[in-house]
Amino acid sequence: MKNRRTASLVVMLIISIGAASMYINHLQHEAEEREEYLEANRPLLLAMIDSLYNRGDQNPQAVADNSDARALSKEMSKRLGRDVPPVKLAGWKIENVAIVKVNTAEAGRWQLSKDGKRVTVLSLPASAFNIEDYEDYDFRLENHAIAGFLRHGSINCVVCEPSFSDAEAIRLRDELKRG
Repeated sequence: MKNRRTASLVVMLIISIGAASMYINHLQHEAEEREEYLEANRPLLLAMIDSLYNRGDQNPQAVADNSDARALSKEMSKRLGRDVPPVKLAGWKIENVAIVKVNTAEAGRWQLSKDGKRVTVLSLPASAFNIEDYEDYDFRLENHAIAGFLRHGSINCVVCEPSFSDAEAIRLRDELKRG
């Protein structure tokens, strides 16, 4: 009887070690994939950060001066020829809405402010971003949190100032995603 318990404990220990090893390998693989995506998209992500500060803007096309997120979304979708989600983030004020070039892609850009902080929401064609297997993503580059999601042929991103944590950017992305 004692040998059976010992054998059972040994088997459970082996299974636990195997499961832990598989989990660690999975986490390591995800980290490596994340780094590959970051490097593959670095020029675009840097251009997104520039857009937060209006750097590199060349001939931005203002979208109608209107604080109705749904009307702005509809107008931007019409101009860009793809679905652009309405940008409604609780407590955030829309400062500027325009169509701009981000890297080489035409993007819808919403600039918002709240309590002295700023974020930019960008909607780019999915083809601008090198990301295959993810519906949602988040990165930190040059101390800026960037979080977004893929939907209906568009990549939609929240680009945050350095004072934002990754968790705050993800929360804003999720709020944007819910519409």
